[in-house]
Amino acid sequence: MSQNEITNQLNQCFGSLSLFYNPFFKALKYTEGVKLMSELCSANWMLVDVLANCTLLSKEEGFITIRVFKDENADSCHIDFTDGDYTLLKRLEYSYTDFPLTDQIDKSSDPDGKKRPALTMYCIDSVILLTSEY
Repeated sequence: MSQNEITNQLNQCFGSLSLFYNPFFKALKYTEGVKLMSELCSANWMLVDVLANCTLLSKEEGFITIRVFKDENADSCHIDFTDGDYTLLKRLEYSYTDFPLTDQIDKSSDPDGKKRPALTMYCIDSVILLTSEY
């Protein structure tokens, strides 16, 4: 699937009726949208890393923003975990990934083209969800 097709499918996720969990991280749940992202992007590795780090970070933070950054011309990416005030809590760096989504440039609201992350998720009350599900 193309990046646009994946993004369009993920943007249609809202009002999740089911929650899922990984047997290694039972304290955290994730929504249908996060499960779909993991499947469409072949990113179970990312989901496991997010679950592991949110398990540690959520003991101190009630709200965590998870942003995945990937330049379209690079094979590397990084994931930033921040609190509600954009304070960096943790950064994971990957020297190689085949994650299909890349950062977006938004020229509609900013002529300089503000960069938006390839993917944003939240961890709220022990549930990982997509921005469209918030």
